[in-house]
Amino acid sequence: MIDTHAHFWDVGRFDYPWIEKGSFFYRNFLLSDYQKASNNVPIKKMIFVECNCSPEFSEEEADWVIQNAKLDHRICGIVSHVPLTDEYGVDARLERMADKPLVKGIRHNIQFEQTGFATADVFVRGVKKVHQRKLHFELCITHDQLGETIELVRKCPEVFFILDHCGKPAIKAGIREPWMTEIKELALFDNVVCKISGLLTEADTKEWKTEEILFYANHAVEVFGTSRVMFGSDWPVSELAGGYLTWYDLTRTLTKSWNRDEKEDFYYKNAEKFYRL
Repeated sequence: MIDTHAHFWDVGRFDYPWIEKGSFFYRNFLLSDYQKASNNVPIKKMIFVECNCSPEFSEEEADWVIQNAKLDHRICGIVSHVPLTDEYGVDARLERMADKPLVKGIRHNIQFEQTGFATADVFVRGVKKVHQRKLHFELCITHDQLGETIELVRKCPEVFFILDHCGKPAIKAGIREPWMTEIKELALFDNVVCKISGLLTEADTKEWKTEEILFYANHAVEVFGTSRVMFGSDWPVSELAGGYLTWYDLTRTLTKSWNRDEKEDFYYKNAEKFYRL
């Protein structure tokens, strides 16, 4: 298996504005913790995804993960953060990131931004510059941002996009539309692929039901097809709703009726292809 969405963070080393002091996440989640959490899952390779630390630490975070990769050779790719709306610094930042070993893609979270951010000219230019460095752009959005994300993708036909967490549908609220229609429209663009990840924490983290998670996961698979979806753990965020093994077991339920090739694509081959491993 390849885990396409793993996080590690160190609250003593970096600043994470989104983590409130005293909260569940205000503690270190390190490589060693990941190794313990995933010990019973056959992970052969993993992708580290940036943890939304303060932008001044983004390059240092990537360097830290590169050092971690010397301790665990399964770390074979990094999705780093670059503030793409920093017009004066974005070119130099992207050049430095692209030169780092293991960096495969860039993520500038859209989910925390105001309406219209994803289609603003400055952001669109930044996304296109990511492609010019032979990197992909990772989409971290919420379900209500799918409309403008579709427009962003339409404006950037040359860019390769990976969608995190199925676009974060509103599972807890039981809202299915317009997510169902818009995720289907997004899937019409063949330069977009989707991670089946992060769904447990979009539901009620204490009382989620397998069938409700599977409804959203199955729809994403239906519209993207098994050749354009990948497994991601979203660890340690997934610890809020049962942990690594809980999510892994749920994906095994999702793929139970799939044939061998479809399972190999989902758990390994698609990630190998899309992350250029």
